[in-house]
Amino acid sequence: MLYQDGGRAYATVNRAALAGEARFGEAQPVSPRLLSASEKRSRWQSVWFPDVVLDIGGA
Repeated sequence: MLYQDGGRAYATVNRAALAGEARFGEAQPVSPRLLSASEKRSRWQSVWFPDVVLDIGGA
C-alpha cells in the first residue's frame, strides 16, 4: 500500500503475501476502521516505510 503526503511517499508491506522469508521487524497490528482520517495519516507516517520510491519494471 502507498500513501503520499506533501513530497513524501510512505508504504507498507503485508509480509504474509511475500514468497519466501521476509526480513522485517515484528508485525504491528493496525485497526484503521477505528481511526479518524487524521489519526490514520499520523499512524501511517509513524509506522510505514518513509521516502519510498516505486519502480515498476517494464512500465
